[in-house]
Amino acid sequence: MSDNTLGTALISLSKLMRALGYYPAGHPALDALAREAEIQWRVLLQHGEVSFSVTRTGFSVNGSPVDSANTTLQSLAQSCHERRMATLTVSPGVREKDLLCLSAAILMKPEELHLRGGFGKYLETEEADHITISDIQIQPLDPKSKTPSPKKPAVPTPKKPGGPKAAAAARPKPDPRKRRLKELLVEIRKAKPTQLPGLMKELKSVAPPVLADLPLKGSLAVFPLLSQFLRHPRLAPEVRQAVDQTSTHLASPELLIALLD
Repeated sequence: MSDNTLGTALISLSKLMRALGYYPAGHPALDALAREAEIQWRVLLQHGEVSFSVTRTGFSVNGSPVDSANTTLQSLAQSCHERRMATLTVSPGVREKDLLCLSAAILMKPEELHLRGGFGKYLETEEADHITISDIQIQPLDPKSKTPSPKKPAVPTPKKPGGPKAAAAARPKPDPRKRRLKELLVEIRKAKPTQLPGLMKELKSVAPPVLADLPLKGSLAVFPLLSQFLRHPRLAPEVRQAVDQTSTHLASPELLIALLD
């Protein structure tokens, strides 16, 4: 078999992969490329099965590289290697369906293919009987070969001057405003619709100074709660207005600028 025949068959896979990205199943253009790929592989396999070794940089057969300067084959080999393909064996009788399944598997993200059991399991499920793939095996470390690393001597933790009382005094005191805001949000979550306008009024006064001191992620925490009420289908108009006004009031210019950035 010639290097050209080997390369042509592999390139037909690359063409199928591109077509699968453009055309839906059953499209005439996709079917035509699948038929062409089958012909190329049948020409290659007329004397028996062919087994390719796969590395990150290319394909080889019996130790001889296949058209190593071809950038299309280099790209295809890299995609196969990233999905842990070690060898690709194709046997006579390969069908369009087999080649389409192989192309679809190479197009999958590595993590998706792994969840499907790798190449072997996926091709078995799709009944691509004339293609066999062995995966790169990641050997676990032999626990017997591990030598225990010498333990580092324990370094005593220096004691802070002043003892426990000084440490307690150094702790930041809880912010009563933040505590009240948390309590208020809990009350709003459990409140009846008739109680919401009064709670919204208090939220308008309590929330702004606390939210101003929080990072953006923290200051956004209150808005999903308010939006829950706005989506409620039976919310009275005056209550909806109170919630809407509160949301607008709390969305400071600084917060909106941060969101836009």
